[in-house]
Amino acid sequence: IWRHAAPAPIDHPYLMRKCIQPHGAKINRGSLVLPVMNFASKLTSLQFVRPNGNKRLLAGGRKQGCFIPVAGDMENFSCVICCEGWATGCSIWETQPDALALAAIDAGNLEAVAVAARHRWPAAELVIAADNDQWTNGNPGLTKGREAAIAARARLVYPNFRGLDTRHK
Repeated sequence: IWRHAAPAPIDHPYLMRKCIQPHGAKINRGSLVLPVMNFASKLTSLQFVRPNGNKRLLAGGRKQGCFIPVAGDMENFSCVICCEGWATGCSIWETQPDALALAAIDAGNLEAVAVAARHRWPAAELVIAADNDQWTNGNPGLTKGREAAIAARARLVYPNFRGLDTRHK
C-alpha cells in the first residue's frame, strides 16, 4: 500500500482543515496514508486518515514503541520533539524546522516512543509536546505526557487554555 500510494495533494480536506503541509504523507482511496516506523527505520504499520479526520491503523501492524516520522533529519537536529498525533507534529515542526518531530500516534504510546528516543539519542534535547485534554476526565494527554517526560528525562511542554473554554465552539 505504502509503495504504491501517490504523494498526498496539498489540498486534501484534512490538511486544509489543520492548515498543514503533507510532510511525506501519501494518498490511498481518498485517505492520507502515514508510515508507522520503529527506531530501526523499519515500516511496522500504516495509519489512514480520512478527509473527516477519522483515523485507523492497518490491521495486524505494530504500534507499540513505534512512531510516525513527521519531519526533520534523523541524524542532524536541534532537538527531538515527541507528540501524540501527526497533525500536531506537523504544526510544531512548521514553527521549528531544525527539530526532529515524531508522532507517537496516541497518548498511550507516548512514553514508549519517548523512552526509545532517549535510548537512540541519549544526549539529545528531548521535548514531550503533550496534548492538554483539560476538559476530559483525568486529562489523559497531559497525564501521559508527564509520565513520558519523567520516564525519558525530557522537557514537557503543553498548551495552556487557562481562561479559554473551547468546548462550545
